[in-house]
Amino acid sequence: MYLPIPRLESMARESLEQYRILLQKSPVAMLVSSGTDEKVILINGRFTELFGYTIEDIPDVEHWWPLAYPDETYREEVKKEWNTKAEWAGRNRADIEPLEALVTCRDGSRRYIKFHLSPISDSASNLVTFFDITERRREQKALTESERRYREVIESSRDGFVIVDAGGRFLDCNQAYLSMLGYTLEELKALPDFYAITPSKWHKFEKEEIWDKRLMTSGFSGIYEKEYIRKDGSVFPVELSATVVRDESGELKFLWATARDITALKQAQKALLDSEARYRTLVNMADDAILLTAPDGRIFSANPAACRMFGYSEEEICRLGRAGVVVADEKLEAAMAEREKTGSKNSELTLIRQDGETFPGDVSSVVFQTEDGETRTSMVIRDITERNRAAVALKESEERYRGLFEDSRDMIVITRPEGKFIDINPAGVSLLGYGSRDEILRLDNIATNLYQDPEDREQMLSDMQRSGFLKDYDLKFRSKSGDVLDLSATLTPVLHDDGKIIAIRGILRDMTEHNRLEEQMRHSQKLESIGVLAGGVAHEFNNKLTAILGNIDLALMGLPKDDPAYEDLTVARRSCEQAADVVRQLLVFSRHETMQPIPVNLNSILSESTSMLERIIGEQYDLVTTLGEDIWTISADAMQIGQVIVNLVINARDAMPGGGSVGVKSANISIDRESAAAQPDSRPGEFVRLSVSDAGIGIDADSLQRIFDPFFSTKDVSEGRGMGLSVVYGIIADHKGWIHVDSTPCLGTTVDVFLPAVPSAETIAEADGRGAEDNLGHQERILLVEDEEQVRDIAGQLLRQSGYSVTAAGDAEEARKIFAERQGDFDLVFSDVVLPGESGISLVDHLLEEKPGIKVLLTTGYSEISLNADIHQRGYPMIQKPYPLDALRLKVSGLLR
Repeated sequence: MYLPIPRLESMARESLEQYRILLQKSPVAMLVSSGTDEKVILINGRFTELFGYTIEDIPDVEHWWPLAYPDETYREEVKKEWNTKAEWAGRNRADIEPLEALVTCRDGSRRYIKFHLSPISDSASNLVTFFDITERRREQKALTESERRYREVIESSRDGFVIVDAGGRFLDCNQAYLSMLGYTLEELKALPDFYAITPSKWHKFEKEEIWDKRLMTSGFSGIYEKEYIRKDGSVFPVELSATVVRDESGELKFLWATARDITALKQAQKALLDSEARYRTLVNMADDAILLTAPDGRIFSANPAACRMFGYSEEEICRLGRAGVVVADEKLEAAMAEREKTGSKNSELTLIRQDGETFPGDVSSVVFQTEDGETRTSMVIRDITERNRAAVALKESEERYRGLFEDSRDMIVITRPEGKFIDINPAGVSLLGYGSRDEILRLDNIATNLYQDPEDREQMLSDMQRSGFLKDYDLKFRSKSGDVLDLSATLTPVLHDDGKIIAIRGILRDMTEHNRLEEQMRHSQKLESIGVLAGGVAHEFNNKLTAILGNIDLALMGLPKDDPAYEDLTVARRSCEQAADVVRQLLVFSRHETMQPIPVNLNSILSESTSMLERIIGEQYDLVTTLGEDIWTISADAMQIGQVIVNLVINARDAMPGGGSVGVKSANISIDRESAAAQPDSRPGEFVRLSVSDAGIGIDADSLQRIFDPFFSTKDVSEGRGMGLSVVYGIIADHKGWIHVDSTPCLGTTVDVFLPAVPSAETIAEADGRGAEDNLGHQERILLVEDEEQVRDIAGQLLRQSGYSVTAAGDAEEARKIFAERQGDFDLVFSDVVLPGESGISLVDHLLEEKPGIKVLLTTGYSEISLNADIHQRGYPMIQKPYPLDALRLKVSGLLR
């Protein structure tokens, strides 16, 4: 407390001694200093008691500073603040404002002091009073620390804490409360009251039940549930408890509440209820019997499946206990002993139904403790009567399967996805060419050891993963010897629970021979299709050539040989004959040219052809002919075989543009079954082999597959394309033989032709030919039937100029009409075989019925074998288009005379 300054001054004037006594007796620590030199005039007892210092320790103010503030830095701070206050007081002629500082006492202790300086009027002295505020500062610090800890606890809590006033307005809350609602504290304080965050359905309950009945009577709400509304409008459940805080007079100061978001709790409770409901449903709907038992054998519950299994109601099962449904034998004792050790056990026990029938059951037992500490056992029981029967059946099935597995003629395998064999049957071991099953099982990787292309293995696995299984899947394997095997596979994956393939079962059938035969058939069908086309083209071309050749012959008949045009027409006629030769080749290729085979010796054909072949290939080529000894006889059309030789030699020559040697050989060869199987188109037996070889440019693998296609050639377009090898293929096929070509690019080609040998046959002698006679007609009547107008006109002119009377018809119907009108007054019917509508063969059949003995001559440019057979069977004479004038005259005159 402060002493009044005026009174001190009065006392000082009255008596300095009294003044000193008063200062010494004061309970307030005081120090009086001179205002001029700051010497300490007086220190009272309370000062010494408080600080331990005497006036001898502090003769002046300067001695006070280092004693009270030994820390220089702190001392300078205090002095600076003190001087600032003193300067202000001097300027304003006022007391220095109180200053608080931490003072060091004589004994080293430190105290918080509040000191105040007041000038003493008329004495030029200053009075400094010191008040010890250490305890007060400690209390303030303790209170501050307490508040800090309280705030930390409140703020760190996951629960929300809130304070509202008596009117329900928000005063304060922690961060958890703000986060819960989505407001800031300022936004919360701006709300009218806490009802703003409470759905209206809770207002009445909180007002009447919580506020009026509980808080106003007992001061505590208890824990209750309600709902809050977040700032975003969403509603969520909370758990609240509130406490009323009153002042000393009993008036309500504020309400303290704790709030907890129980959304997760509610969800967990719902999930638990749902789980319990599902558990009860699963237990009640389970196909397996479920019993809840005690260690002493009592049964507390049984699900409906258990009631159905044993034939009792649940009450009856519980009353009977374990002894009523489980046979007490050594299996039960062993199961219970094991369960005691491990807490669970799967056992096969013998069970009893209501009717006394016993049956096997698979029993899974689990021991657990209830909340009350009671031991219980859950038993899940499955009737395995059928399973045991199935196991027996499975064993029998496996034995049968093993028999099928071992005896199957197809390869059966079980493999792992990574490429290791699990099992393979004997047929697979044999097909792959290995010595034993164990040798195959030791293979490191199927992809690299067996697949022709290892990447096919990855593709197969990908296709299987996508499709689920593979059927008739084409694979190419290599046997141990290196042979390529075409396989058709049916593959099924064995899957793990997670869907991954853990094994692959497969049945693989060897399709190598089948594919070879199929390829031969496709090749044959292709050539057959081309042959049909070639025959049709030949028919049309022959018609055109007939008209051209006929007109040339007519023109030549009217020209002397020294006429300049005669030579030109002769060249044109020769070109037509060459074109006719090409057409005949086309017909040979299409197999529509009638072949006339006779016993012949290949060496004879080669010997007769040598000089001609030498002229054909030219001087820069050598023809080396090697004839086999005692060559076997073949049945062949000598002219066609000669054409084959010419075509092959020309091809060999063309393969060596710079010249070279062409080799032609004949040899006998016997082919066994093993050799025949190794070469397409081959077959066992005795054959004569014709070989033509060159050392030319060779043929690549792709071209080698197409060399027998019509008009296919490896030559430049400017060098021509033809039917050479196609004709060769057709001729040899008609002779029941085959061709094998072996070629290597840049090294040359060898063509081997195999013709079947015939036993005990004689070589046919050359047929004598005779020249055609130029016989003219004597107005014999000829009915000419031809649908092609140009051919009809030129044939009519040729016959008329040859001395015949000709009547022409465009088809069979017109011919019948003319024949009927003329009452069959014709000496010869000259008809095309292929006519629109009715054929020429049918026409002459009919006309012969009308007039038996009438002469008949047929012609065609399309020598279909079936048509030729019909013509020869009937004995009708025939002339092939294109026919020259001389040939037609000779044929007609021969028939009429």
